[in-house]
Amino acid sequence: MNGDVALVSALERLVSAVERLAASLETEKRLPAPSKPGLPVENMKPGLSLETLRIQLTTWLPDLETTAGLDGSFTVKPCRYLHQTWSQVNDAIRKLGGAWVSNGKQGSWRIPPVTR
Repeated sequence: MNGDVALVSALERLVSAVERLAASLETEKRLPAPSKPGLPVENMKPGLSLETLRIQLTTWLPDLETTAGLDGSFTVKPCRYLHQTWSQVNDAIRKLGGAWVSNGKQGSWRIPPVTR
């Protein structure tokens, strides 16, 4: 009987944790998968939104982690070694005003906020 009570208690805690996780995911913005490859860099206004950046980098997105900073900047980190793809991503991000920040395996691109 004590085993049953412990099991029920553990299941209740698990359900509670899953509900909290689901609630936090609902508040997080989710981007629908783009239906076509990224837009030409020339057509994009840099720094408008994280969604715009992700659309621009659609071609390489599975290999990149994109995040927005509180100051309006963006960070783009490779999830794996990019081989020859690195130069293509670098060129696209440089056109957006970004630059590679070398830090060994923790290197990333930083796109500064747009000043208006």
